[in-house]
Amino acid sequence: AGVNLVRLIATQPVFREAIVNWAEVVGDFRQRVRLEARTSGHDPILSELAGVLDALDVAEPEGKTDPGSPFMALKMRQGDLVLSLFSTIASFGTARDITVNDLRIELFFPADEATAQILRGLGPGG
Repeated sequence: AGVNLVRLIATQPVFREAIVNWAEVVGDFRQRVRLEARTSGHDPILSELAGVLDALDVAEPEGKTDPGSPFMALKMRQGDLVLSLFSTIASFGTARDITVNDLRIELFFPADEATAQILRGLGPGG
């Protein structure tokens, strides 16, 4: 409860060390949080998170023209092991139900066969 992935990635050195494409991930998070802060009517929590990300010395991602893109690439390393993942974001909401309007689910998928095999090995019977 109360754990925020954006804040953890921005403030915990273990994430900076483990994420191979650190600048790209921070840039993607920065664009997403800024967009959500604007579209939410400048929610104070989102605005504060945008400030945390803006304080990082990371350039904007090159070639990414759609800050609302539901796709993000993530490469994580532990020792010699590198996992290549991509994420998609699903959001739920209707004009009738404000309680689900802000709900977002981010799902990560293997971006290559080597990562898929590693992840399958982590599951039951793996």
